[in-house]
Formats: sequence, C-alpha cells, structure tokens
Amino acid sequence: MTRAASSGADTWKTSKVNAKQALVDRAVNDALASTLVVENVPVIPESKHAKLVNVIQKIFSPLGVIKYLEIPPTGGYGIVEYATAEEAERARKQTDGFQLDKAHRFQVSLLSDVERLRQLPPDASFEPPAELLAELSDETARHMETRPNLLSHLADPRGRDQFVVCTGVDTAVYWVDPLLPPELEHERANWTESDVAWSPQGLYLATFHRQGIALWGGSEFQKIVRFEHPQPRLIHFSGNERYLVTFNAPDSPEPLVVWETGTGRRLKVFESPLRLPPRLLERLWSDVLEERARADAANPMLASMQSAEWKRMETERERGMPPPDIGRFPWPLVQFSADETMMARLGEDCIHVFEMLPDRIELLDHRPVSVPAALGFAWSPTTPNLLAIWTPEEGQSPARVLLLEMPSRRELRQKALYSVANIELIWHPQGKYLACRVERYTRSRKGRFTNFEIFRVNEKDVPVETLEFSERDKVLAFAWEPKSDRFAILHQQHLPPNTAAAAAAAATTTTPLGGLGTAAGGVAGAMGLASGSTRPMVTFYEVQKDTVRTLFRLERKQCNRICWSPTGMGHVLLAGLGSMGGVLEWWNVADHELMGVDEHFACSDICWDPSGRFVCTWVNASASRIEHGYQLWTFYGRKLGAPHFMENLFEFSWRPRPAKWFLSEQEEREVRKNLKQYRAKYEAEDTAMRAHRRRDIRVARRDALAEWQKLVERNRARYRAETEKRAALWKHIPGGERHITDALAADAEGAAPGDDEVLEEWVEQVLEVEEKVLEKYLDENDERD
Repeated sequence: MTRAASSGADTWKTSKVNAKQALVDRAVNDALASTLVVENVPVIPESKHAKLVNVIQKIFSPLGVIKYLEIPPTGGYGIVEYATAEEAERARKQTDGFQLDKAHRFQVSLLSDVERLRQLPPDASFEPPAELLAELSDETARHMETRPNLLSHLADPRGRDQFVVCTGVDTAVYWVDPLLPPELEHERANWTESDVAWSPQGLYLATFHRQGIALWGGSEFQKIVRFEHPQPRLIHFSGNERYLVTFNAPDSPEPLVVWETGTGRRLKVFESPLRLPPRLLERLWSDVLEERARADAANPMLASMQSAEWKRMETERERGMPPPDIGRFPWPLVQFSADETMMARLGEDCIHVFEMLPDRIELLDHRPVSVPAALGFAWSPTTPNLLAIWTPEEGQSPARVLLLEMPSRRELRQKALYSVANIELIWHPQGKYLACRVERYTRSRKGRFTNFEIFRVNEKDVPVETLEFSERDKVLAFAWEPKSDRFAILHQQHLPPNTAAAAAAAATTTTPLGGLGTAAGGVAGAMGLASGSTRPMVTFYEVQKDTVRTLFRLERKQCNRICWSPTGMGHVLLAGLGSMGGVLEWWNVADHELMGVDEHFACSDICWDPSGRFVCTWVNASASRIEHGYQLWTFYGRKLGAPHFMENLFEFSWRPRPAKWFLSEQEEREVRKNLKQYRAKYEAEDTAMRAHRRRDIRVARRDALAEWQKLVERNRARYRAETEKRAALWKHIPGGERHITDALAADAEGAAPGDDEVLEEWVEQVLEVEEKVLEKYLDENDERD
C-alpha cells in the first residue's frame, strides 16, 4: 500500500470516529436537556415508596411523555426524563416551586444546568442570563451591574475590624489595630438624620432619613438600596439579612412594612392603625401608670405642670394605642425563624405565623396558631422553625411555657408555672438551651421573687432544670456565654439590719484575690453596704449533664452590667455603669482569675468587637453631659491608647462578622494545620510594624526638634536686629542705661555681667525593682509602643 493510500485510510477512519463521537455528544446533550432533577422530595420508608412514585408521576405526566422516572426512597430527590427537551423545559417552568405538602416545595432544574454548574472552575464569575436581565427593570439591571463587593472589608490584610461613630451631624467608620491608633476609613456629614445600625452579618450600614431607610456597603460605602417608608423609627433585620422590617408609628397609613433586603421589594404591609394584643397593652400601660404615681408622689408641683401631657396619654390609652415612649415599645413586633422560611407576629390569643414564599408572604395554612392568652414568643436562633411561647395565668389555669415545632404545630414540651407575674424567654446563642426568667408572687402576693427554668432543647423529651432564688434575692441581669454552657446572674441580696454592720466590716478585709480585687470590690462593696440594704453579687453557673452547677460567686461587686466575650473562652467584663462610676473588672471564668481592674468615668455603654480581642467603653451624650467619647481596651483590661473624646457622641457600634466563613472544610483544615506558620508570619509583620512605627516616631521627634531650633534662631536674629530700637526706647526712661548695658552685654556675650552661673544636678538612685508579668495574658506583642 502506498503512503498516499495509507494517509487517506487514516483520514477516513478519523472522520468516522469524529462523526460517531459527535452523535454520542449530541445524544448526551439531548438527554441532559430533557432530564429534570427534582429536589426537596420527601424521604419516606420503603412501604410508602410506591405511593410517592404514583403521586409524583401524576404531577409530571400531564406535562409530557415520561421516558424514565426514578425516586430513591431515602435520597430526597428525583430524576424525570421526558421525550424532548421542549417538554422538559415546559415541565420545569410549571413544577418549580410546586407545594407538595406543608414541609416540601419542589425545586426543579434541568440536568444540563446542573452539569454545567458542576464543571465550572471554583473561581468562575457569574453573569446573569440575558433573558433574566430583560425581565428586570432598567433601574434594577443598572443596580445589579454597579453593586459593589459587600465583603470587601473581610479582605483586610491585617484582619482588622471596623466600628462606626456618630457625633452630632458627622458619621465616621474607623479601622482598629492593636498597634496603631484608629484609622479613618470613611466619613460623611449628614449621613444620617437620627441613627445608624449595622446589619447582623455586617454587610450593610443602615441610615435613617425622613423619606425612609438607606443601606450602604462596599469599600466606598455606596448606596445599595433604599426603602421608602416616611419617618422610620425602628428597623429589624432577619438573621441572614434577607428581610428587613421597618416601623414608624402605630397610627400611620403604613405602620409596619416587610421588605426584601437585596432588591428593596415591598413584601407585606400590616394594617393601620397597628393594634397590639389587649393583654400586652394593659401591661405596658400599667408600667407607665406606676411610674406616673411615683413621680406624682415625689414632686406634686411637677405633676400639676404635666397634667396636659398625662391627659393626652390617657386619650391614647383609650384609643388602644401603645405608650408614646419608644423605649417601652415591644420591638421587634415581627420575628423571623433561623432559616428565614417563616416569620411570626403576636396576636390576640394566637400567634400569626407566615410563610416566606419566593413571590409573596402567606399565613401558614391560612389560619393562626391558637395559643390562648399568649403574651410573648421567640424563635430558636439556630434550630429551624422552633418556636417558644409563654402565656400568663388565667383564672384557675396556670402560666405555661410551650415549645412548638412549625409548620406541623407539634408541641414538643410544655411547662406549667404558678403565681407568675412575668416571664422572659432567653435563648442560648447556639440554641442549645432556653432560659425562662420567671417573676413570681410571694405567698402574700405583696412581693416578688425570681426563678429560672432552663430547657435542654437538644436532648430527648426536653428535660427542664430549675434554678431557684430566695425572696431576699433581687435578680438584676442574666447573660449566657455565647459559645459555652456557662451563664452569669447578677443579683442583690437584701440583708436584715442586724447583719448589715457585720457584712460591711467583712467587705473591707482582704480577699484571696489580693489587693487588686479588694480595691475594686471590697471597698466599693463596703460603701454600698453602709446603708445596710443590699449586697450585690455575681454568680456563675454551668449547665452540665444532669444538673446546673454553681461555679463560684463574686460578692460585694459594684456592677450592673455583665458582658461576655463572643469567643466563648470564659472572658467576661463586669461593669458598674452610670451612677456606679464606671468601675470595670475583667475576669477569666474558666480559671476563676481576675485579669484586670480599671474605670471609665461616666461610662454608659459597653460593646465587644466580634473577634473578642477588644472591648469598647463609651459615654453616650444622651446619658451624660460630660466626658463624651470612647476608650478601647484589650480583652484582659489594658488600655489601647488614650481616650478619644468626641463631643455629642450618640452612637458607637462594631461591624459584625458573618456567622459562617466563606471557606470550605478542606481550607479550614489547612488553616488549622498551618496555624503556627501563619502565627510566625503575622508576628514578623507586627515586629516590622513596631520597628517602622518607632522609626516614624524618631523621625517626627527629630523634625520637631529641628523646627524648634529654626524658630529659636529666627527669634535670636530678630532680637539682634532690634538692639538699637530697644536702646533708643530705654534712653527716655530714668535709669534705663543699666538695662541698655545689660541688654547689649547679653546680646554680645550671651549673659549679663554680674550674673552668677547656676548648675543643677539630678541624682537618681534605684532602691528596689520588682516585676510581675502575667505571661498568659500579656506579652510585648500585645502592647502599644
């Protein structure tokens, strides 16, 4: 066979193979385009599998000829293949979002789309389909094209956090670094008209305006979306920031509106005027009336001057309106479930639970959840669709705390309580426990005392632990530690008069923690006990396998606020705000160790940064007339620089971090594995930054000294140039010749004749040096220079 013939045969074979491969590829593409993937299919036992297949076949068979149908019993999905791609596309459009039952809504996709997405590289960017953009308005399309990166702040090379401050008409966002002063990132005048607020994941900064709410984000804080709702007073985000609720006034045309955050689309407007349940209104107004009675008794003249104001409030009460004080308003009125598939609102003898559908909001099963006399509810922060509700006593019926599973409305647990005045529902941030703070009446019903009912939500049958306090204990605050099983309770114990003097004397003795703890707690506690009325204390507990164990108790503490670090490492800040003078104590609860003591005079608010490395104490202009500003501290109580004074400071808040990091499990494992290498890298960067900062300080000092020397030389030259003028002036004054001589001599020789030279010598002698380093909390890498 010749070479030409052989080449022709090879070409024929290659073309034949290519033709066959093209036919195979076309068949595969046709099969992918005509096959549907149905997600969110119920997982059922084998005995019901045939019935489920028949139901799904009845749904999809009228839309085309089905060639293949497969529903794995335990897969939660299904495969449906049609004869043609046109039939598959028509079936996808009609069945995507189909509601099979209360808990299952189909998500239908073409297998070709699934395969195309699977083959995309990890760093691929998404471009919206042209047909989708065509359906959107021009404004929405332009908005999507120009939307900035809302996660740009997380790419900071030093992993810094941000905070926002509002002073008068100015609003500014700063970076915070342990080695440097706060660095200004963005500042605007008249950025907001009343207040600002970060969204829960830190993607948006919300500002309040007369026309509504505006959300800002990105590296330059561009306007992302706005919500037109006149005169807004309160806002509430859902946990993952998908929805936003705004409120302006109960009697406005649109008092309460639910929005879609990403698009600014209005989803639901509640009725006007906004009505609260009668029992809830009665409780709100009873608190107002009690306060009014106390004020009238304390100052009758002022009460007569405010009679018109009280009459107006009585009129509002008769109309069924809530008290005008926004601080008493039961916010948020609407709460979202952990997965944002439902939202709930308190009604009269019921809870209105709504489903968050893709294009609308509907009442679940078109009827509310009947809970007679319900007064409060709270969704679990982590468990999807788990609702806690409490009801007061009604006649012979006790108060109750219920745990309901939605949407099935199945009751998981119920606890009956007697002699109840009020209940507060406090979920653990991880959803493991539900603490119910129960205010109860004494036997005579003239006094009150507090108990805690702790529900172990994740355990079988939801067991309940009871924590009791005596009638002499007044509970002031309760706080869960975010990432552990510990919690703290601040309470005061009323002492009998005959024991007050002994307790005051004991308060001045030295505690086992040393002089540091005595100075902050003992002396201050003794001053508080001098009246013989109460003994403030903080008790730490831990929820263990079969009980709630008391860890330890701190007595005689000038404290009215408990602030846990968000890291869950046992770090807590006990603060005496307001009239207590701003006393601050940092404790390590895990080791029962006092880390630091200090004070911030007139401090009114405290907030930890999301990383748990820093804490800020600040003075709100609405709470104090002096010392407006903020002070940054490390987690163990060391100041980060000098206080930052800002006149009319009315807002300080840290920018939250997303609850979930955008790393795969493999990437997280790699980070943990190479943690030592990363630590060495960042420590080297910190060392270089310290050296650079020291160099900058030396250069600044040298420049300042050079500038000072130039100023001295200029003044000396000016002095010499004006010698003759001074001599002429002194000649006309009796005895002026002496001054002329002295001046000339001082100018010529540097000193007047007859002046004695005085030498001053400083002698320093070190008597004793004592150093004590807390290596666990303090090293040179954590300090400022």
